[in-house]
Amino acid sequence: MAELTRASDIINEVRQMPDVIELIERLRDPSEEVKADVEDQLITKFKDALYQHGFQRRFRSSIAPFAARIAVNYMSVVAVKQGDSIVVYFLCEAVQSLYQLRLMITSRFIYAVFDLLIESVTDTTGDVSVKVHDDDFNFALLCVSGPQDRGL
Repeated sequence: MAELTRASDIINEVRQMPDVIELIERLRDPSEEVKADVEDQLITKFKDALYQHGFQRRFRSSIAPFAARIAVNYMSVVAVKQGDSIVVYFLCEAVQSLYQLRLMITSRFIYAVFDLLIESVTDTTGDVSVKVHDDDFNFALLCVSGPQDRGL
């Protein structure tokens, strides 16, 4: 958890840099080509920053693409809670972000990221399971996609 928090702080610092803000502003063009280009450039910037702070290559190779993917899809990790399990809470800033989060889960992208993270920090294989309750997803979607000023 400490390494994940430290990496998150570094990535948040990078996201505040003027050239990165300018890069993210390119996402106003909704084309897939621009989105892919911005994501690739963010991955490079995040990996470089993590390298400068001494993170292992395996760790950088998992967290940088994850951070870039959530950035280009207008999501953020708002909380990480540790108990018997690690629970990650995402904030999706648009309806499309909810769909992208669902896609990241169903495509097993998130599994692969957290598997690599756990292995790179603990030198053991992780037991990653991702649970999303359909009711939670559908309720969140209903809340943000209903008529304006008609919240639940």
